[in-house]
Amino acid sequence: MGELESTNVVQKEYDPFEVIDINEENRISQKIKSMKEHKTHGLIHNVPQEMKESDSWLYGNYKNQPSNVEGIGVSYNNKNNLNNFENLVANNKNRLYYVFKLSNDFLVIDLDDCLEKDGSLKNFGKEVISLVKDMNPYIERSMSGMGLHIILKSTKAWDNTKSLVVKLKNKHEKYKDLSRKSGIDIMNNKHCITLTGDIYEDYKPNKLGKVKSELKSFYANMAQLVKIDITKSKTRLEKKTFNGSVDKDDIFSIINTKVSIEQVCEEYGIQTNLYQHINCPLPDHRDKTASFWVYEYSNTWYCFGCCKGGDVTHLVALLEDITEIESAKLLNEKFDLNIDFNTYDKDIDKEWVITDDKGKTTIDENALRDHLFVDHNIYVSEQDIYLYEDGYYKAKHVQEIKKIIENHMP
Repeated sequence: MGELESTNVVQKEYDPFEVIDINEENRISQKIKSMKEHKTHGLIHNVPQEMKESDSWLYGNYKNQPSNVEGIGVSYNNKNNLNNFENLVANNKNRLYYVFKLSNDFLVIDLDDCLEKDGSLKNFGKEVISLVKDMNPYIERSMSGMGLHIILKSTKAWDNTKSLVVKLKNKHEKYKDLSRKSGIDIMNNKHCITLTGDIYEDYKPNKLGKVKSELKSFYANMAQLVKIDITKSKTRLEKKTFNGSVDKDDIFSIINTKVSIEQVCEEYGIQTNLYQHINCPLPDHRDKTASFWVYEYSNTWYCFGCCKGGDVTHLVALLEDITEIESAKLLNEKFDLNIDFNTYDKDIDKEWVITDDKGKTTIDENALRDHLFVDHNIYVSEQDIYLYEDGYYKAKHVQEIKKIIENHMP
């Protein structure tokens, strides 16, 4: 790499495989750091030999995404994308990703924002380090320099334990002073992290130790913190609009901002597990695995078995075998929402929504197009989509138009 110009930095060439002193690196300019980020440097060789020998590696591109040799993002769940350590280092790539899977027998405890600015451990970091220090772990600093990766040999007894993700703030009284980034992830399957080789203290064992029972006890205690308090859901949802697409004139959007998916699950006795999964409760699906997933953040659900999904009104319609509008009225009654449905008749009986005798709906695309063109002043050219606002047509991103169309769907 040639010399880089900087008014604040002594001009210098950087060997891509050179181990750079951390204090020195903190002083070099952002320009040099950004250039250096695209080269593998000596620190990455500090990762345990056992991990180097497993074909579970991926490149990282300039967007910090797992990628192939061309820098195009790829899925880390596809084993055909994975490579070995020596090939990646030989190609002089940076941000090497390691993919954790059951077959490679490793487990990672990813501590987010566990270090103070002076490098000292926050209390929850001390708690975890004191727990694992006698298990012979490998510990490195994360890319941000504020987190830690703790890696151990997994065990067969751990394989049936699901991934744990806990953001600690507000989860427990003793974590109230943490930042919103502070958290603990424990993963041993279908997880991918950037390894840095930036060893924390002296935690670089010749041979990785195995997970001990103390960590499983810690896991169980942490798991208790992520159980959902349904009583808080309604208050939270009333202050939130999902995906920015709630239409104040659309009855279904109104219902879905006032009733949470957790409340509906509780009402119908749908008890999800720790990860908000359950065997599908729909009457026409005999599900033998936990295919039904609940998504609190978007107030939606999806079943990967019968490939159905949607919002709370759609779920109740399927559970009760009724139409969507009957579902909305039932939710209005069950949760005392006091919505006057006469106000929304014009929105329920949309001319582009065709409902058959069984309550199944289809969309007349031509009628919807005409409505959008006349009432919303949406114009589509060969290159762009425009929305008439403030006296002229403004070019809009397709996602903005998508939100408008979504609000017209039953």
